[in-house]
Amino acid sequence: PVLRTHAADLVSADLAARISAARSFVYGCFAQLPSRDELETIIAYNMIVPPHVRSAMSGRTFDFDRAFAALDIPVLVTHGAEDKLAAAETAPATAARIPGAQLSLYTGVGHTPFREAAERFDRVLVIRGRAAHPAFLDRKVDIFRCHRLAARALIEHADHGRACGGMVSASACNSLP
Repeated sequence: PVLRTHAADLVSADLAARISAARSFVYGCFAQLPSRDELETIIAYNMIVPPHVRSAMSGRTFDFDRAFAALDIPVLVTHGAEDKLAAAETAPATAARIPGAQLSLYTGVGHTPFREAAERFDRVLVIRGRAAHPAFLDRKVDIFRCHRLAARALIEHADHGRACGGMVSASACNSLP
């Protein structure tokens, strides 16, 4: 796996080693590479995570089973079949541990189904959302505000955020007026 291969360098004090590891990590995220400009931007925003933050995130433990069992919201687990970061068995195992979760697998897609298969990803997400709440997406949502709220939630509630990455984002978006 790409992440394990470069984990030590992603937290290195050596900037050149971190850049090389971040590049490998980002390239490993995709089965279908984005444009060079997009790749450079993605590498740049991956580089802004300080090494001590990455190190703290990778060293924590969390009781996922307890968190998953407590979920009372619709959950869609997505996974790209060509994902080089998360093992293929991770998504089905995660979906099986969450009551009522739906699994959506993407052939020919890496770690980024939301980008590599955006149309399908959006369609499945809207269908799942509307099945749970008919008014889902009937209002405009400032997606950048959602991401800022999610990032703040991840920082303020690090253990919960690590366990429920996308769910923190969904929670933040649902709290918008």
